[in-house]
Amino acid sequence: MKIGAIATLVNHISLRVSVKYKLLEFWISVGHQVLEAVVRSVSEPAISCTRLLQYIQ
Repeated sequence: MKIGAIATLVNHISLRVSVKYKLLEFWISVGHQVLEAVVRSVSEPAISCTRLLQYIQ
């Protein structure tokens, strides 16, 4: 009886930890994609501006 209860508790804890880990993984990947998009949207106009300046010079 006691072993079963301990096994259930361990199983429950590991399940909760894995769910939290998956959520964390998900948020990290989303944040990374958002960050990449922001960097791209900021850097592309900057690159085109420098190209334009080089072209003018």
